[in-house]
Amino acid sequence: MTLGIWPGWILARDGRLSTGPDSRGSLRCAPVTRAVLDVARRLRRRDACRALLSEVIQRGDTSVEELAIELAEGSRRGTALPRSVLRELAADAHSVAEIAAQQLYRRSGLPPMVHNCEIETGTGSFIARPDGWIDSVAMAWEIDSRSPMSHWGPCGQPM
Repeated sequence: MTLGIWPGWILARDGRLSTGPDSRGSLRCAPVTRAVLDVARRLRRRDACRALLSEVIQRGDTSVEELAIELAEGSRRGTALPRSVLRELAADAHSVAEIAAQQLYRRSGLPPMVHNCEIETGTGSFIARPDGWIDSVAMAWEIDSRSPMSHWGPCGQPM
């Protein structure tokens, strides 16, 4: 239930007690996982939801598993988009750019690609963990998801 909306703030209550508030100085806040999903439930654009969820996962603030648990335990209202995006992220895409690249590659008709697998020498020494690997041609594909352009949506619009 929404109790109030102000510029930059939404005060909401869903009747569930969280595992405990996080403290930011003297301000008590919902845990990151819950707060992020509260925002994600209100988003309507897939790219914005992808950007939000992938960012907190990349920063290590939460995980796909923690987000899935919170979605399962919370209100189902507004969860279709975040659930769909979590399925994409669970398929080993770590950013908006990687999701877009994986979708593009699937449509290409090229040989199968394995995502985020470890590449090793014949003796088992680690070489790399590229975003994509095509074994039949020994090609690694790396997506620069930390570049400023990876945070831009269609037609150069900021997300």
